[in-house]
Amino acid sequence: VRADEQEEDSKAGGSVTQKPIFQIAGPKAPVWETIEVDAGPTPMERTRAIVLKAWKKLGGEVTVYEVLDKVATDPKLSRKVEDFFGDRQNSGDEVFEELVPKVLKADGVPTGEKRPPTSGEGRPSKVYRRRD
Repeated sequence: VRADEQEEDSKAGGSVTQKPIFQIAGPKAPVWETIEVDAGPTPMERTRAIVLKAWKKLGGEVTVYEVLDKVATDPKLSRKVEDFFGDRQNSGDEVFEELVPKVLKADGVPTGEKRPPTSGEGRPSKVYRRRD
């Protein structure tokens, strides 16, 4: 119903009825349009980028503990983790820490060697070398 028809009907004392779009356009008319939303990089992609930068700074072979320590002590890497995952003191760090070993397994090859944690607490960790 066009606006001028609505105005004429209201002047004449008639009532204007509005119909849903599918009744006007027919049953095969598209009701919704598909909207693609770019959600940005996933947590795994962000973690991978941060881990690879730390890995490059540390050299060829690293452990999970070494990567976590490097990220914690490097202001730029630490800020990137905080920007994406939230406050470093809360659960954001837990998500990041869970993804670091997955990145090392996906992008590295275990050397067969194990090193003790850098903090002295915990069990020895596998050493990974970057894939070429």
